[in-house]
Amino acid sequence: MLTLFMELALRMCVIATSAFIFSRIPVFRRALSKMASGRDKILLTLVFGLFTLLGTYWGIEVQGAIANSRAVGAVVAGLIGGPWVGLGAGAIAGLHRWSLGGFTGFACGLSTTVEGLVGGLVSRRVQKVDWEVGLATGLVAELLQMAILLLFATPFEASLELVKVIAVPMTLVNGAGVGIFISMLDSLK
Repeated sequence: MLTLFMELALRMCVIATSAFIFSRIPVFRRALSKMASGRDKILLTLVFGLFTLLGTYWGIEVQGAIANSRAVGAVVAGLIGGPWVGLGAGAIAGLHRWSLGGFTGFACGLSTTVEGLVGGLVSRRVQKVDWEVGLATGLVAELLQMAILLLFATPFEASLELVKVIAVPMTLVNGAGVGIFISMLDSLK
């Protein structure tokens, strides 16, 4: 479990660095100031969809599934762009993950889409999205993913064994990743 935690943390650093580079694009600044146009939101959906998709490819194979950082892009998309951006970014990577198959394919695809929507719904309910909101939302989203895996991945015994291995590292690393990502974007303000 420690090795998985360290590998996920290392890959999260790559995503955070990429996010920092992309955060210099003006569309991010407009989204952070809540002045994003419809075109900006489409661009945000596509860019965060790409980040979310990369979370799959930078994942680690574990028991026939992929321990990953896919949730970070989806949740952050929702937190800064709202429910439609989060849902769209999550759906892009979710459909892709589902297409890869495996016993967790559908469950992971569904959970990524739901995580993006959760980020968007949280952004509508809080006054200010800061690192603490990002961390809490990331943690809740990952716990939701584990629940979806247990509910939808079959056989149940395999999904239970998988969740026992990946739940703690993915929840902590991805929750922290969302908090760090939001903190970096918040510093742009």
